[in-house]
Amino acid sequence: MPKKEIVQVSPAAPNPNLSAATKFGNLVFVSGQTGRHPVTGEVGKDIREQTRNVLERIKLILGAAGTSLDNVLTVTTHVTRREDVRPTTRSTRSISRPTSRPGPPYRRC
Repeated sequence: MPKKEIVQVSPAAPNPNLSAATKFGNLVFVSGQTGRHPVTGEVGKDIREQTRNVLERIKLILGAAGTSLDNVLTVTTHVTRREDVRPTTRSTRSISRPTSRPGPPYRRC
């Protein structure tokens, strides 16, 4: 049975109630992230900047877990305004994929 491991990172403005991620065998489960900049902790000025901030935070967390965005299988996003769905989708498409699996990861909104 694989061992459960809590992934520790220290981005700016972390959620004190959640661990950044949990590693279980070869799997990494990243907790929800906000649109705050990973270094300054400031909230992005618009949905595009907030989405980029979330992706940067996730990159840091995955790096601490020994993996990268190249291995992301699925992304679930939550937006509060319908008009933010399209810009969020465009930003998440920027996740680079290995040539063996072209295209962005599956995304639920």
